[in-house]
Amino acid sequence: LVISWWPDSVNKVFPSSTQTSSKEEAKKMRKLLPGFLKPEALQRYIGIMDTIATRHFADGWENKKEVVVFPLAKSYTFWVASRLFISVEDPNHIAKFSEPFQVLASGLISIPIDLPGTPFNRAIKASNFIRKELHKIIKQRKVDLAEGKATPTQDILSHMLLTCDENGQYMGELDIADKILGLLIGGHDTASAACTFIVKYLSELPDIYEGVYNGKYIFHFWFVNCLLNLHNFNFACLMSYKNCRYVIMGYYGIVSCYKKRISICILYEIIN
Repeated sequence: LVISWWPDSVNKVFPSSTQTSSKEEAKKMRKLLPGFLKPEALQRYIGIMDTIATRHFADGWENKKEVVVFPLAKSYTFWVASRLFISVEDPNHIAKFSEPFQVLASGLISIPIDLPGTPFNRAIKASNFIRKELHKIIKQRKVDLAEGKATPTQDILSHMLLTCDENGQYMGELDIADKILGLLIGGHDTASAACTFIVKYLSELPDIYEGVYNGKYIFHFWFVNCLLNLHNFNFACLMSYKNCRYVIMGYYGIVSCYKKRISICILYEIIN
């Protein structure tokens, strides 16, 4: 049995607006996320993520003799998260979040000395700033939902505002800000590091890179087409891919199907 644990100093960086334990809050999040990540929901995000990826590569990668991957990967994952979690698309608005977010991420697991100028102190200030900005966005979203300017399925923020627990209670604004901040920080460095190592190994193994480059588009378009047509795709076409093994962008996966539903197990694999 594995139980997650964080040092008490992290509570200073992420002060909870509730009186419940972190374990109870984690259970609440696990109940919330399936509705946001179910296939029908992911279907709506494919076009958004593809558009962001296209713009990201055009702005940061193309026509460059040399690129530093990790900062670019962090920029991309934060951009995607900001769009899918809280529907922030304006580059200037994202930049307003990005700088304090980097300060928060770098000072989260540092020596817990809360003195002016220390990484830990800067992380606390950055966390407070981001939570205040998130609170403003949440308050505006509630108004937009009431006026019909936003939709219930727009992003995870709308999902949180409109979802109640088993007791019929809705989450408070500060509680939602805490959870969104936790999601942003929790999926940031891990995804960015994975993307960076993928690029690293592809650059070191040109034969693997060529194989990925020459074959990735076939699966990409097939997979996107299946997501976009969950109820109307060709089952015979799917059967030709059933239980096939593939290497795409450094990920190893197995495709299986059950009752015309796609289930994909993806494991990060260091190619050697």
